Amino acid sequence: MDWACCQFQLDKIPKGCKESLRQQLTQVQRTTGITPSELKTEQPPEGLDYLFHYYREIRGTEPLTFIEIQNWSQLTRRNVSAWEVSVIRALDINFWAIQNAD
Repeated sequence: MDWACCQFQLDKIPKGCKESLRQQLTQVQRTTGITPSELKTEQPPEGLDYLFHYYREIRGTEPLTFIEIQNWSQLTRRNVSAWEVSVIRALDINFWAIQNAD
């Protein structure tokens, strides 16, 4: 979950800015040729990265509901288990906590 929270922090748009932290740091990298340490993140836990990608597909503008996850699962024909739904929900809780933090 630490890796995902780091990604969510990078995707957050700081107050008073128009671009996410990731976009800002990527521009610094392009301009200077040096990769900022914040962009040198760990890899997702082996074997669980697909859940992060699932979450990115499902995520909307509001916290997820079980119904939304179920509908996404049916539409995409991805049968997710109960523990996978729990991980997706945990990702969503962390995402919104980071987005709503000052």
